[in-house]
Amino acid sequence: MNKKKTILIIVAVILLIPAIVFFGFPQVILNMSVNKARKAAGLTAKTVVVDEFTVAYLEGGSGEPVIMLHGLGGDKDNWAAFAKTITPSYRVIALDLPGSGESTKNLAALYGIALQSERLGKIASALGAAKFHLVGNGMGSVIASHFAISKPDKVLSLTLINTEAVPCPERSEFEKQVAVGKNPLSVTNVADFDNLLKFMFVTPPSIPGPIKRYLTKKSIANSDFNQKIFWDVFGEDYKLAGELGKIKSRTLVMWGEKDNRVHVSCTKLLEKGISKSAVVIIKDCGHFPMREKPDDAAKEFLKFVKG
Repeated sequence: MNKKKTILIIVAVILLIPAIVFFGFPQVILNMSVNKARKAAGLTAKTVVVDEFTVAYLEGGSGEPVIMLHGLGGDKDNWAAFAKTITPSYRVIALDLPGSGESTKNLAALYGIALQSERLGKIASALGAAKFHLVGNGMGSVIASHFAISKPDKVLSLTLINTEAVPCPERSEFEKQVAVGKNPLSVTNVADFDNLLKFMFVTPPSIPGPIKRYLTKKSIANSDFNQKIFWDVFGEDYKLAGELGKIKSRTLVMWGEKDNRVHVSCTKLLEKGISKSAVVIIKDCGHFPMREKPDDAAKEFLKFVKG
């Protein structure tokens, strides 16, 4: 084999490697993207042991602690883009709640709001956060609200993002579909995953096919455990509506204007019930303002906590 042909073969192999990785090992590409977002935000992955749980979290920045809690089916990386604007001024701690993400998943354990709120207190203590700003989305905001009521002296401020803790004056698209026997959050194939993204985002993230197929498989694999958490949480029938007056912390209520999961009309109930509250509506945004409009959401958060 002559030298020229050898060089061409080597070049061809080098060019093929990214394609092989992309199509054959999409989780590698996804991990690279996740790590890039963490690095941009100045976040480092860490763990802490609390009770029987090894809790995974991201941490970065310095200053007053800001603890961030994801929603059902979410994880600590939901906050990376949002945290990028926060870490220059605050110490960000984004948790994988027990039972979620890379934290311990124990089928024998319970994951109701009161228990998760109690665990949050232990995690914060283990991380040396005596007082902190508390931010939650979806299920995470229900846990955050419970914690703010039970441990008001520890909460510097409370931010509830598209919270699921109160019955809205108007029915959401999710409630309308469930009423006729449909569940737009159920994922059994790639088409369902596409529909889920369209349902939860106004502008869904662009995800390449191989990575989308990998995420679909991952979602299906986690579905039974997420169902357990759902029933542990909402089986308690914990609702914040009758407890709003007990929230004494300064509270930012943030909402994606076009959230199909929880109707934006909930903001009126929350603003009226929480005495020290402010409401921010993020335009052209769905259930995850911190992911879909991270810069806008982070700027509003900073304006609130610094004001």
